[in-house]
Amino acid sequence: MHRKITTPVRVMEQRLSHFLMALLLIGTMTRPLLVVLATTPRALYAGVFFVVGMGSVLGNNLTSKAVFLLSETRFLDPSDPLLTIPKKRIAYYLFWQAIVVAITVAMSQTIGALGFPVVITAMIPFRWVVIPKMFTDRELQVLDSLTADNPVVLASLGGKPVLPEEKDEHAHEKDGSMGSSTDTRADEDQNYGDALGVRQRKGEANVPR
Repeated sequence: MHRKITTPVRVMEQRLSHFLMALLLIGTMTRPLLVVLATTPRALYAGVFFVVGMGSVLGNNLTSKAVFLLSETRFLDPSDPLLTIPKKRIAYYLFWQAIVVAITVAMSQTIGALGFPVVITAMIPFRWVVIPKMFTDRELQVLDSLTADNPVVLASLGGKPVLPEEKDEHAHEKDGSMGSSTDTRADEDQNYGDALGVRQRKGEANVPR
């Protein structure tokens, strides 16, 4: 008797896990669990949030650029792509990042905090339309990157999105792949024509293709 054995190859992100996590978050807001959490020293929560927060700050795109600008050249990695961009341009990009962060943080401290998602959503056309007019494609390729770059997350979104500064390069690659396929077809036709000519000289005029 044969038994079918299924071996998982990869795990794709789906909606169910997020729904279950949301239900668990609702559970943490119920009274029984809140009473239990109230018995935990606040210093413990402060320590956890401090460690998590520091990890986010140190690995932040904005922080890394600020550290780069404040560091001496001799202490920088020679292969760092930021070295190919003038520091004034890096500081200018950092300025706009700081402005956006200041707006979102200031808004979250007011009664208008309910509109916070609207501000975040408005940053998408700002990045897609306004920023490319202020920086060159080369500068944006070095200064910016995808926020969500996990392969699983990108697969759930249908693949890696093409940023504005990558459109020309993406189109060039696409044209190159089409050109290579056309060249391959032309080579096949040429080879077929050569073979047909040889066979015709040998009296084999009807050569099926």
